Amino acid sequence: MQDIKKIATFGFLTAVLVSMSIIAGGKIIAYAQTNPAIPSTTDQGTTNISTDSTSMSGMNMSSAAGGSKGTTVTRDSVTVLLEGKTIPAKGFIHLYDSTPYMINAGHIALHVPCDTSSTPIVDALVGPAPNLTKTQPEIIKELSKPGTMCVYHVDIESDPAKKIYQTDVAIQNPSDKPITFPASSGVTIGVNEIQPSVPGG
Repeated sequence: MQDIKKIATFGFLTAVLVSMSIIAGGKIIAYAQTNPAIPSTTDQGTTNISTDSTSMSGMNMSSAAGGSKGTTVTRDSVTVLLEGKTIPAKGFIHLYDSTPYMINAGHIALHVPCDTSSTPIVDALVGPAPNLTKTQPEIIKELSKPGTMCVYHVDIESDPAKKIYQTDVAIQNPSDKPITFPASSGVTIGVNEIQPSVPGG
C-alpha cells in the first residue's frame, strides 16, 4: 500500500515538473475578449483613438465619420414607462441629462394620451436646464388613435454656431390639473451623437 502511495505521489510530482518546464521553455498563448467599454479603432468609423498601451492620458474624443469636428458617435437609449405616474399641475418629469456633453443628434418618441385633434396632453421640452423649450412633436398617424393615445417623435439637434445646446429632455404638464398616465404610456430617448464643451456645463 505504501508503495502505491509513493508511486502515485511521484507520478503527480513528475507531471507537475514536466508541465512547469514546458511552460518555462515554451510560449504561452492567451486569448482575451475585447472590452466593450473601450472602442476599437474600427468601431463605427471613429478615429483619433489612442493606441498607446502604457498611457490613457493622451486619449482624445473620437471624431465621428461624416460628423462635425469634435463629435463622438454613441448610442444611448432610455425608455421611461409612465403608466400610473402622475405629473402635478404645471409640473414636469426630467427624463435625460447629457451635461457636460451636448446632444448633436438624438430622438424622442412619445406614446401619451392625446385629444381628438391629436394634441398631446404633455409638452416635450429640450434644451440646457433650466432653459428648456417646448418642442413641436410630429404625430405618427399610423400608430395613433386621436382622443385616446398617440405616438409622436421629436428630433434633438444642437447648433453651437447659433448657441443652441441641447442637453436635457423633460415632459411637462401644461394644464391646471394633475395628469395620471394610463397603461402603455411612455417616452423613449435615443442619443446618437454627442459633443463636449457645453458652455457652463
